[in-house]
Amino acid sequence: MTVSKVIVVLAVLSGVRFARATPQNITSELTFDYIVVGAGPGRVTVASRLSENASVSVAVIEAGTWSTAETGNQSQVPAYDYHYIEKALNDTSPAADWGFITTPQAGINGEAVHYARGKSLGGCTDLNYMCYTQTTAGALQKWADTVGDQSYAYEPSSYYYRKSMNFSAGNQELRLSNATTSEAPGTAATGGPLDVTYSSFAQPFSTWVAKAMTALGIYSTVAFINGQLNGSSWLMVTINPSTGHRESAATAYLAPMTDRPNLKVFDLTLAERIIFTNDQVARGVEVMTNNQTYTLNARREIIVSAGAFQTPQLLMVSGIGPADILLQHNITVVADRPRVGQNMSDNIFFGITYRVGVTTSLALSYGDAGAQAVASFNTNGTGPLASPGTVFQV
Repeated sequence: MTVSKVIVVLAVLSGVRFARATPQNITSELTFDYIVVGAGPGRVTVASRLSENASVSVAVIEAGTWSTAETGNQSQVPAYDYHYIEKALNDTSPAADWGFITTPQAGINGEAVHYARGKSLGGCTDLNYMCYTQTTAGALQKWADTVGDQSYAYEPSSYYYRKSMNFSAGNQELRLSNATTSEAPGTAATGGPLDVTYSSFAQPFSTWVAKAMTALGIYSTVAFINGQLNGSSWLMVTINPSTGHRESAATAYLAPMTDRPNLKVFDLTLAERIIFTNDQVARGVEVMTNNQTYTLNARREIIVSAGAFQTPQLLMVSGIGPADILLQHNITVVADRPRVGQNMSDNIFFGITYRVGVTTSLALSYGDAGAQAVASFNTNGTGPLASPGTVFQV
């Protein structure tokens, strides 16, 4: 297993409930066929597929744990999706979010903001807005052309999108009559592990947004999962239609396989560095749990998928990255890779506040509306709390 076979997985995705954290005890060096570093959407999918083969052993390393063990229903109730993802520097929970802060940004008058990154089994799928879309055919074609592999193009890739989905229209009778969309999108599929649906509640204001888009000449499409992102559409979400709870990578992929004897999940365990032999073969991962450092060894491959920040960070502290930077920090260079950990960029998502003459989710903060919403959700997973807030997209 050479340096070139340390695999970096990119997450393109984005039931059982757990009440407490129970980290695996590591008392000595352990060996597995595959070690997966990180438990976000890309990595638990890989762990799920690998462990389908009962003849191989798989270990998953995750610094966090089940989100419900640390944040309760804040990670389950769709309307609570704003927790720990807003820009305020203190809008974080050390148990569920890494608490990253950006450098001062010129575009927002030199302000530094909180940059949410999930620290849990399920990763950022425990913190996001649950919006479900797929990338464009053009973007995938560019990817395929760049790497010289047409299996990344839209048609081959769409097979795996469909394979992962379990689409249901949900309970459309609970939505406003002019906000009902029960038609299954063209490439939606059933039978996959990830529940995708329409929320059972739509804000009254959203129907006017839909009409406004039509008046502006922005055409309507069933859903943004057919290889294009132009137009407007009712929003598909990753919500369990039976319970109304958030569907994450952990609930979709990890929870159903926790009883597999060939899979070990090391939660509350931080991967500190990849260990290489003298001939640059990746053989293990140094981890820390309960303030103790141990080594997990790999017979076949180490799959590094620790997120947009921790993946390059882990590679760099392990000796893979720009040699000049590594040497400045007295890190032995395993492979000089100048672009690792460099040139990170992202875009800001923000909302606009505007006074309207119809009832919105703000009503939940006043009178009996909040208590009524809680009662509806606790009874059958319906009502305003069953919606992530955004139900229409342009």
